[in-house]
Amino acid sequence: MKNTIALIAIVGFAILQTGCATIVKGTHQDIPVSSDPSGAVVLVDGVRMERTPANVRLSRKKSHIITIEKDGYNSESVTLKPSIGGAVAGNIVAGGLVGWGVDASTGAQYNLHPESVSVRLYPKTNDCLLYTSPS
Repeated sequence: MKNTIALIAIVGFAILQTGCATIVKGTHQDIPVSSDPSGAVVLVDGVRMERTPANVRLSRKKSHIITIEKDGYNSESVTLKPSIGGAVAGNIVAGGLVGWGVDASTGAQYNLHPESVSVRLYPKTNDCLLYTSPS
């Protein structure tokens, strides 16, 4: 019986030492990325990932730049920025400063915004000027 109580106490203490957002949301966020036209290359922080439509998994802890490129079209970039989520207040109440500290250090307390990326790509135009001689 003593061992059971000790085990329950240890497990309970371990749960309190982890952050609520770390458990519930995780340290990464899935961001849907789409483009019109589809089939464009998705680069995250300069690294090629997939083609649209795509779902990219990004760290919640830092900003990211998503660039969408397709041959014959102007590229578009969107910056995703972390902002503190609403779970932080509840975490401080339920998990104390230790739980909040875990969520802060792992980045789980953040949500990336915008939560999805959808861009329209516009065809490149020929910037050459036609010269006609005066008649």
